[in-house]
Amino acid sequence: KCVLEPTSIEAAADTLLKLLDKAVQRRVMQAPPPKSQSTSDASVAVLFSGGIDSVILAALSHRHVPSDQPIDLINVSFYNDTDLGNNTAPTSPDRLAAILSYHEMLLRFPERRWRFIAVDVP
Repeated sequence: KCVLEPTSIEAAADTLLKLLDKAVQRRVMQAPPPKSQSTSDASVAVLFSGGIDSVILAALSHRHVPSDQPIDLINVSFYNDTDLGNNTAPTSPDRLAAILSYHEMLLRFPERRWRFIAVDVP
């Protein structure tokens, strides 16, 4: 039985956050600039399922991408035509989670231009 003291859990969490933040910073800083000089083009995108991992990567990217640049959140949904029924859009669990997480990002970081890009794959 391994029991960690609260201080060691907090220290481990702090170390993990610092290491993840540094890794994301390295990736973001090496991203090629947008093809145009327009501030509407994003140089960083996150494959965004809406799960905790993609939300954390998006939030950490926010720390390192210049505030005048958007961050694209790309969500891919796989479905067959029969899944749609009367709906006009897929309602896969990942798409629904991504939309909820996207709205959370808008609330938590209102100064950032987040662009939700839905990719539907039949």
